[in-house]
Amino acid sequence: MATGRVKIRYYTTSGRQETIKLETRTKYLDLSNRKIVSIDLSPLQYCSGIRRIDLNGNSLGMQTQPETGTKDIEDERTKMETHLSGA
Repeated sequence: MATGRVKIRYYTTSGRQETIKLETRTKYLDLSNRKIVSIDLSPLQYCSGIRRIDLNGNSLGMQTQPETGTKDIEDERTKMETHLSGA
């Protein structure tokens, strides 16, 4: 089976744009302590093996899509954990 690659782009506290490349079969993505303030995780939809994402130690805020309105952050976190655990 062929393995593809995706790009994850993010911005740091200094305003710099960074890009990382990862294989679609990646299971663990460690983005901890990178001074991230904004990140596009949508390419992870192509990473069927992803089980854990570490964003610890960054300056991220929570944004919701306009069509979904305001959501309870705990509910969203629970949904993400459930999705990533494969339950």
